[in-house]
Amino acid sequence: MHNVKDQQLFADMYQCALNTSHWISVLDQVKARMNVASVVVQVLKLGTTDLEWEARDSFSLEHSALHDKWVNNADNPRLCIESHRPLQVIRDDDVFPENCPIFRKFLKRLARAGLGKAIMLDITMPDSTLLTLVAHRHCDDTRPYDADTENFLYALAPHLTQVFTLTAQLSHVMQHQALLENVVDQMTTGMMMLDRNATVVWGNRVAKDLVHDSSGMTLHNQQLRFMNNAVHHSFRNILSQIPRQRSGLERHILVVKEEGQNAIEIMFTPYMKNGMLQYVLMYLKDVEATTFDVKEIQMLFELTPAEAHIAVAIAEGLTLTEYAEKKGVSIGTARIQLKSVFSKMSIGRQSDLVRKLWQSVSTESLIIQ
Repeated sequence: MHNVKDQQLFADMYQCALNTSHWISVLDQVKARMNVASVVVQVLKLGTTDLEWEARDSFSLEHSALHDKWVNNADNPRLCIESHRPLQVIRDDDVFPENCPIFRKFLKRLARAGLGKAIMLDITMPDSTLLTLVAHRHCDDTRPYDADTENFLYALAPHLTQVFTLTAQLSHVMQHQALLENVVDQMTTGMMMLDRNATVVWGNRVAKDLVHDSSGMTLHNQQLRFMNNAVHHSFRNILSQIPRQRSGLERHILVVKEEGQNAIEIMFTPYMKNGMLQYVLMYLKDVEATTFDVKEIQMLFELTPAEAHIAVAIAEGLTLTEYAEKKGVSIGTARIQLKSVFSKMSIGRQSDLVRKLWQSVSTESLIIQ
């Protein structure tokens, strides 16, 4: 009967890797299985008294102030016990003679905390830390720890080790994820990841703010929808085209413009893996917040100053006629300049010009503010 319940307990312990608060429930079960007053799990830096991590059962948490005052401090003689094996179970009686004055004094302190003698499971971890489980009897419970209790702790040891290994690995991954999310949230470009059904899988802060503040877009049950039917149709058409792309290098541009609001320019690109579409990456940019540096555009695409100016003007929304009037040149001169821009940038349409310049500024905006 013990074996079945023990296996259930060991399995339940693995939930602690995802939910650290679950340790209370698990240690309460360990406490009941061992028929003791309290159970605590600690991680100490090997060879020191430095406590790096701790989990307690509900009784120990309730009486934590009392336990810390009389037991969990540098005066605890158990901290002087050396680990001679990577895995060992130690009873107080194995280490301290009954007439040891230091331990007899410590027993009195234990009694003030309502605790009696202990049994410990010590595991030396690969990272030079000591993972230890300490179980205490009640102060008036003088029963010795039997072979069944010792065997239970040895059976518990590999599961306890594995849970802490998984916890450390998961913590490392979560720290990196939090760091990456923090970096991405500092970008000036909105980024979203969609599945084929236009469900938003992930988005950074800028993207969420742009969608939230826009009257032309909305999220319903995490699905992205455009309020203008024509724009939404174009959006769905883009999503249907992307899975048929072979190179994964194609880009699609969509502009959302509502009265009284800045235009939002959106670029779509596929995220491919092993030649298969996994997600659609969506980059969002407030057009009014987008600035093109004429000199940088000139250098990037090897344009003349005049060509760079007309390229930026067209990308920022001016018509060819408006640009010609603004610069005081003939429409014919403007056409010749634009044709030269098309040739140098290997494009054939104004929409391609917008896409290329938008990509250049989007790439630059990935730099943290």
